[in-house]
Amino acid sequence: MGMSVVSMADMAPGEQGTIYQMPNDNEARNRLEQMGLRCGVAVGIRNRMPMRGPLLVCAGRTEVAIGNDLAADIKVLVAGQCGHGSMRKRHRWFR
Repeated sequence: MGMSVVSMADMAPGEQGTIYQMPNDNEARNRLEQMGLRCGVAVGIRNRMPMRGPLLVCAGRTEVAIGNDLAADIKVLVAGQCGHGSMRKRHRWFR
């Protein structure tokens, strides 16, 4: 399966990947890092709200809601669908 870089806002529920690039805005980047989101961290999209609402993102054992505009500034190296590979074993909600 090929890998590609997409914005987190373009990811579908169930997709997983690794954060590749963070927003340029220092305040936004610091806020995300305080929530455990930084380059190299594996993430999965658990759910997304309709009408460009927030995304529920899992990183490690943490789940956070991220606004669609901020998620658009986070680039993720997408590896495939959740439920196939190591993320399924780490996150109960994928079962």
